[in-house]
Amino acid sequence: VKAVFLGLATQRSVEIIQQLKVATKQKSELYLQTSIHHLLLTETLCNYYNTAAKIKPPLKSESTRKALVKSVRKGEITLLTSLQSEKSLAQKDLAFEEAAFGVDMIESFMGLCYTLLVKMEHLTLSEFSKILSFNPANVLGLANKGLIAQGYDADLVLFNPKETSVVSNIESPYYDSIIHGQVKRVFVGGKEVVF
Repeated sequence: VKAVFLGLATQRSVEIIQQLKVATKQKSELYLQTSIHHLLLTETLCNYYNTAAKIKPPLKSESTRKALVKSVRKGEITLLTSLQSEKSLAQKDLAFEEAAFGVDMIESFMGLCYTLLVKMEHLTLSEFSKILSFNPANVLGLANKGLIAQGYDADLVLFNPKETSVVSNIESPYYDSIIHGQVKRVFVGGKEVVF
């Protein structure tokens, strides 16, 4: 039986599931997922009721952020999510309690992951590819997806790691941050997809 634990945001959650893996010997069938935002941001962004940083589960402390990054590096967390939830400014430009949860950064997801995980040397490029491509395909039971190899579908992303951008959207929790890497082209089944 496969089980995916979604949206983990505390190190204690990771520890409990790791203990369960050992106890049940189900190491390859229990998958842990966290969001890139919990690996990059902390709860201090919510200071002064900043609704741009209001996500679910809530952001945590710097020590928790570092522990989650360490769990990714150790291979305990094997899936990442963008927690994509496009919300209009009208839904975020409210009192903190009334504002919507969510972050609209899907176009920067791969760059955010690359910036943290590869640029900061937490993962190799091969490990990075596995956590973003192979692991999700494996969880979904897609036998011919997630690798560049004979017999696999030609679903590819052309990514330039040397290109950088600065987040200019003042409504973003990443406002004024530098993101390394840019998706240039996408291919599905060997055919380019225009985006």
